[in-house]
Amino acid sequence: MRALALFALFCGLTLWMFAGYCVVNDTPLKKADVIIVLGAKANEDGTLSPTLASRMDAGISLWKAGYAPYLLVTGNAVANRQVEALAMAAYAKANGVAPRAIIIEPRAHDTRENAAYAAIAMGQKKLRSAIIVTSRYHTHRAQLLFAAQQIPAQYVAVEYPPDVGVGGRLYALLHEAGGYAKLFVVR
Repeated sequence: MRALALFALFCGLTLWMFAGYCVVNDTPLKKADVIIVLGAKANEDGTLSPTLASRMDAGISLWKAGYAPYLLVTGNAVANRQVEALAMAAYAKANGVAPRAIIIEPRAHDTRENAAYAAIAMGQKKLRSAIIVTSRYHTHRAQLLFAAQQIPAQYVAVEYPPDVGVGGRLYALLHEAGGYAKLFVVR
């Protein structure tokens, strides 16, 4: 019982700690050169996890609304053998994004590499500004890492998908806490 109480306290403190670091979509978006959707787990069969699908749906909606002419998808095979960017590109094509508008960045294993490789891809196409799409809990760390690459960016914070339960949310926050630890240890 004591271990459960300590775990609940830890979870509550983690949620409280990250609440202030989340981006709120309260600033009107301006058009940019590219929309960058950050990867998350693709399923073993190549379909998107609920978190990744929610990010992609937001990115595709922005692209269809004309916020940028390009949609850059970024992520390697991190959780399993599926390369996230390839699964994301297939999803984008299946949902009406023109293949010529999709930029695939399949090398990034984490958010730091998402930012670094996205900066390279943007430089190759002479793209200067971006709209970064990621989950709300992930926005602050993404901001830090994309700013380090000197990418002028706006952020769209995607809410948790309805089918991600408490366990999935807790896992995401703990994963993000690990990402922060890595951020301040690995420079």
